[in-house]
Amino acid sequence: MEAKVGCYICKGCDIGKSLDIDKLIETAGELKPAVCKSHDLLCSAEGVEMIRKDIESDGLNRVCVCACSNRVFPELFDFGTDIFTDRANLREWVVWTHPANDEDTQMLAEDYIRMSITKVQKGEPPVPFTEETSRDIMVIGGGMSGMTSAKAAADAGYKVTLVEKEDHLGGWATKFTKVFPKRPPYKELEGTGVEDLIGQVESHENITIHKSTVVKKTDGQPGKFMVTLTSNGSTSELQVGSIVLSAGWRPYDASKLTHLGYGSTPDVITNIQMEEMVLNGELKRPSNGRPIESIAFIQCAGSRDQDHLPYCSAVCCRVSLKQAMYVREKYPDAKIYIIYKDVRTPQQFELFYANVQNDNGVFLTKGEIASVSNGSGGLKIDVTDTLFGEDIQVQADMVVLATGMVPATKVEDIQAPAEGEVSGADADGEKKAAEAAEPGAKIINLTYRQGTDLPTLKYGYTDSHFICFPY
Repeated sequence: MEAKVGCYICKGCDIGKSLDIDKLIETAGELKPAVCKSHDLLCSAEGVEMIRKDIESDGLNRVCVCACSNRVFPELFDFGTDIFTDRANLREWVVWTHPANDEDTQMLAEDYIRMSITKVQKGEPPVPFTEETSRDIMVIGGGMSGMTSAKAAADAGYKVTLVEKEDHLGGWATKFTKVFPKRPPYKELEGTGVEDLIGQVESHENITIHKSTVVKKTDGQPGKFMVTLTSNGSTSELQVGSIVLSAGWRPYDASKLTHLGYGSTPDVITNIQMEEMVLNGELKRPSNGRPIESIAFIQCAGSRDQDHLPYCSAVCCRVSLKQAMYVREKYPDAKIYIIYKDVRTPQQFELFYANVQNDNGVFLTKGEIASVSNGSGGLKIDVTDTLFGEDIQVQADMVVLATGMVPATKVEDIQAPAEGEVSGADADGEKKAAEAAEPGAKIINLTYRQGTDLPTLKYGYTDSHFICFPY
């Protein structure tokens, strides 16, 4: 295509006062542009409109804007990808940095105009490099959140690869009998819905499922990740544009809760073990298999505790209320004791909490656990700092510890330098280096210098605002 050049010289910002504009137009004319004009202020609405009209009426496909730096007003002088536009910087590079009305300054401006016109005459409009990217999505984790993410993306028309390390989908939801109420009046427990969701995911035409599979390696960048999967000794590769990490959680290690009686008797169990008993139809005293006459739920077992989990896991209170309903349904005469620091049942779940409170067989009290010990025929729970203003002792057949949740992305122990090897600032430096090198559990297995997985914030939770670029 023949180059039709329009050259436009601005007089503003001291350019007109420092240079001979007529000579600049004469110099530009030597290179025979189709149009050569000057304007008092090219960046004004009138100046830009003048250029646009000339492009339309004269069929210009090359434009030289002889004015200020190309860093200034790039959007004003963008006339589309079909118009090759160059900016000759007469302001910063000439009149603001050289003597005004000087012969050498004038010659410098003329040279910049010659170079700009020659550039657009001889060159072609740059073609932006377009990377071929993938719209496919990989979801790591086949629990409720992973399946929900996969289905939402698949319903929107994306091809989804769902990777699950276990031999089945569903995660923890497959181990639960019921969940908290989701519909008014928020009184009755509901089914998990996990089987229905599994069925929808497994039958979805846009979802490919890999069970018993882990991610061995992830190369590349957003839009073009090359992922290597491993399953039963065999490997496969796929390319995806984005990755959703739904790694899930694990229960807090109850073996660290010996002060609450865990491990000293089979009748002290965790809320997860309680769910297993209900699911298997074995809701009875573990020690002797007898029916449960009384049971105590100890809230925040290892949670909101600087020696264990400093945070609240948000669902433990509702889990204990749910499990109290399990017991009352099977053993209507059983007595339920719930000992809490604070009951946290936000929003509509306050109605669920109130419904359990109204059960005459359920007793709730605020307090701190002093000890859990074996007594005659059962367990003794000593409670201090109660709402009654005095210490109490609860007798129960069983104790259920409401243990919290730990993110699966958390690395349990980062090895610090051995004692005596380094100290002070050096020790802190090595520890920080170790944390930076292994910021999270090896799940995505990125081939990046700063770590194999997404960096974690506090307590092992991944940075949800982190954009994963090669580094």
